[in-house]
Amino acid sequence: MNDLQMFKKLFNLSFCRPILKTERFIDIWWDLEGLRDALDGPLYTIKTKGNCNYVYTDDEGRFPGVDSPEKFLQWCLDIVDKCRDILIKHQPENFNEEADFETIIRQIDGMEVLSHLAYRIQSEQ
Repeated sequence: MNDLQMFKKLFNLSFCRPILKTERFIDIWWDLEGLRDALDGPLYTIKTKGNCNYVYTDDEGRFPGVDSPEKFLQWCLDIVDKCRDILIKHQPENFNEEADFETIIRQIDGMEVLSHLAYRIQSEQ
């Protein structure tokens, strides 16, 4: 399986709405929406078009300083770190919250893997 095939397979797992059991973690998942959406845009474009070259010539200022695959990777990882930091501030208090926490952290971990795959895909072009 090549990088793009792996990327496409992992994408839906990392960005689909998960089934969560607790209102608290449903709210936290929604709190991460803006960050997820920022990352989702270019990664979805890789999934559908095989690249996200538009981030390097962004006229709208959505990707400040991103002019290479290396800087794109750093931009992605900064978003992943922000998501992880927000989630970590909300430690689970019971079994159902623990399950929800693990579900969300797996999605964030998936976004990190996608970021590295995106870097490799972008670097190969």
